[in-house]
Parts: sequence; structure tokens; C-alpha cells
Amino acid sequence: QCNDCHAKVEPHKSALGKACETCHQTTVWTDVKPFDHCKTKFPLLLAHQEVPCSSGHAGEAYTDLPLTCVGCHQIQDVHLESMGNKCETCHATTKWTDVRFRHDVDTQFALVGKHQKAICESCHKIDAYQNTTEQSCISCHGIDDVHKGQPGTLCATCHTPDGWRENVAFEHDITRFPLIGLHVLVPCEECRLDSTFSKTQSACDTCHQAEDVHKGTLGPQCGNCHNPNGWSLWNFDHDQRTKFRLTGAHSGLKCESCHTTARAPKMDISQTAFPAIDPMTSTAALLDQTVPCVIPQANSKGPS
Repeated sequence: QCNDCHAKVEPHKSALGKACETCHQTTVWTDVKPFDHCKTKFPLLLAHQEVPCSSGHAGEAYTDLPLTCVGCHQIQDVHLESMGNKCETCHATTKWTDVRFRHDVDTQFALVGKHQKAICESCHKIDAYQNTTEQSCISCHGIDDVHKGQPGTLCATCHTPDGWRENVAFEHDITRFPLIGLHVLVPCEECRLDSTFSKTQSACDTCHQAEDVHKGTLGPQCGNCHNPNGWSLWNFDHDQRTKFRLTGAHSGLKCESCHTTARAPKMDISQTAFPAIDPMTSTAALLDQTVPCVIPQANSKGPS
């Protein structure tokens, strides 16, 4: 046998057995017969056919070799194992850049908007196949939340994947403070004192105290007389809505004649025949409770 004479110069160190004639010819050792790699556990397909034998069989190693992609290409793994070791799930044997993974089809999270340009590692910090990646906005963007979680975690209620500041939409009527009347025209920043929304109050005097011509003498329940369509559109019937009918000389008095700052704490104007308008109620309830708006006249029985 070949090995009887050539054992000392045999580079494979008997790793391939003693049947040298399987690959070599008797003309010269370098005349190697074609080797059918398909008869092994690792057929050479596409780009692998162009790889020199020494690349896969470093140090003349032919047994106990890894058969997985990561076994040879771990150093080329740009994902740093965050995608697991099933490279063939996305990559083809033609070349690494031939990727056949479709996030929209192969997962339950379609990449739309700015997600299309995000690199895999932005969301997949660890093995994506061994660990489930959270799909909620807050799981990735919690650090970007300028609201500090105050409005909740359903970011999609207002925001879209096109960008945090792109096409922001919010239905204020689903909150405890529906925007009706002139409130519809007010910019958000006029009422939202900070980005967390936690300091926003709903009482009228919180925003309109400087506009209170009564200087607080009639209390903070502006809705008893006014409505969101404008301060000048008010309606208050002293005879019907209080326990003190304005008769005789009282009918021509201005509100401030009786409702002074000193007397204000002692006068309860909340005891009315009709419920006071609460701006925190729903739009439907608010419209039901609002009495018809009238433009005040000179002899109107109410604030002047």
C-alpha cells in the first residue's frame, strides 16, 4: 500500500485513511483525482464550490468538522449571534449578501414607516429565535418617551411609524375633557404645561383666571353661566337658578353689588335649579345641560 512507503511524507497524517489511491495517482502526488464532495455529509453547493479545500480543512483536518454555517463563518457574523445560528433562514449559499428574509411575511411585525430603515440589531439585542422580541412601541422606545408614560403605553393612539412628530393625531373627545366651542381652536401647548400632561388641570379658572372679570367673587364654577362658545355668550336666570329672586330694585343691580370679594365665601351660588355645567363631562351630556346662549341686554337679570 502507498502508506507503507510514503507514510513519512503523507500530509494528512492518516486522517483520510490508507487508501491514498482514492484521490491520488501514481504519476505524481499532486495529480489529484476529482473528489465528489456530495458523497460526504456536506455537499459543496454554489459559492462553496469555489472555496479552496484548505479553507474548510485547515490544518489537514478532515474529521469531526462542523457542518453548520456558524461553524466556519462565526467571525463573519455581523449580527454577533443576536439572530441565532440558523444562518440559512435568511442567507443563501450564493453569497452572504443574498438575503431572502421578508419581515412582513415571515414575522408578525410588518416593517412600515421608519422601521424599514432600522438595522436588525436595533430591536434584536439577543437571539431572535430563542427569545421573543417585544412588539409594543414602549419596549424599544421607552427611552424616547417624552411623556414619561403619563398617557399610557399605547403610543399608536397618537403617533404613527412615519416618525414621532409626523402626522400626530389625537381624538380629544375620548378624554374626560372634550374640546368643544372655542377650545377646538386652541393649540395643545396653551393647556399642556409640560410634555407629561400630568400638570394639566380641567377647571376653567386654571387657564382663564386672568380673564375673570368677576375677580373670583362668583366662584370657580364658570359653567354655571358661561359656555365654551365664548365668554360673552352667557345665560343665568337668577330667579330660576337661585333661592333669591330679583324683584323690585334688586332687578337692576349689577352682580358685583352683592357678590363682593368679602361676601363671596358666604354666598353659595352652586345651589341652582339646574345642574352646573361640568367641563369634564362628555360632549353629549354637556350639550344636554347647556341652557340656550343669549347676548346680554341692558336689563338682563345676571352678570353685567
